[in-house]
Amino acid sequence: MQKIFHILWCLCFTLSMQAQQVELKTIQLPVQVSIRTMQAINDSVVWFAANRGVWGFTKDGGNNWYIDSIAVDGKYPEFRSMAALNDSTVLLLSIDSPAYLFRTNNYGNKWQRVYSNFSKGIFFDSMTFKDSLHGIAISDPIDGHFMIIKTTDGGNKWQEVKVTVPAENGEGCFAASNTNLFWQQNTLIFATGGSTSRLFISDNDGASFLPQNTPMLSGSTMTGIFTMYFENKTNGLIGGGNYLQSDTTPTLYQTNNGGKTWQPIKLPEGAFVSCAKTIKTKKDNYIIVTGHNGTYLIDSRHHIKDIKNIENQILPFYTISATPSQKQVWLAGKSGKMAVLKIY
Repeated sequence: MQKIFHILWCLCFTLSMQAQQVELKTIQLPVQVSIRTMQAINDSVVWFAANRGVWGFTKDGGNNWYIDSIAVDGKYPEFRSMAALNDSTVLLLSIDSPAYLFRTNNYGNKWQRVYSNFSKGIFFDSMTFKDSLHGIAISDPIDGHFMIIKTTDGGNKWQEVKVTVPAENGEGCFAASNTNLFWQQNTLIFATGGSTSRLFISDNDGASFLPQNTPMLSGSTMTGIFTMYFENKTNGLIGGGNYLQSDTTPTLYQTNNGGKTWQPIKLPEGAFVSCAKTIKTKKDNYIIVTGHNGTYLIDSRHHIKDIKNIENQILPFYTISATPSQKQVWLAGKSGKMAVLKIY
């Protein structure tokens, strides 16, 4: 049974940054969960998924939330990946063995298990759809190769595909914010970290991949690319760094040639980046990044604003989702905390 919660906005105030205003609202959900994936469908409907099998959505821009959970044999999966095909059709994917993929087409009134994987070592990091029919999810390597699952019917049936290019020893993906996959037209890209930080790029919908090195910090288990965002196959961002400690090397890079070359964007004190997105307004194009060091807004001239709450506290989150209209930017993280930014 879904529970409906009315949320009182915790804070609402306006920050000044250069020539624009940033309105910030924060939300405290009534569930203490870690939210690593969310999707803003439009200016009213936003979905999220979390650990402890918890999922939820709002239909009115965050004033009321429908929150529930899924259990399998009395155990609650940890959801790190989600794909919303429209207001009511959503897929949730859990991370490790046994990994489960659920689908609903009626706002969660009924969930269908459309895929299961009991393999030792399976660990799903991210899922995305390029349209209403074609979707993909990526798993960490099994027997030295990344494994992907693909659907061509909107997520009802899934096929397992082994990436033929071998992973390097100690290379994997990160289930940090459901943002290390990009799929547009025939171009499919996924990002890695650990022993090396690479992009695996395909120009044939994932039939074959060509790995490409990046300058992102790597070399240990919790270093590498934690997030990737491409506007198209040419213009994109990678973010990450060292999850365990700050580093002096850049943690955010930008490309305008499909990753052939990268330009660093230096954040304060080498801030770790869990998620990065670009936002376009009438006044400028912005990059918004978040991680456990806080949330930053960067304009086209690389002026950086540290977004803080009314008590001058940093805003650490895991994941970001912008509405298609670009009017709102949603952020979510640990302990059921969320925020909404409006940039004018």
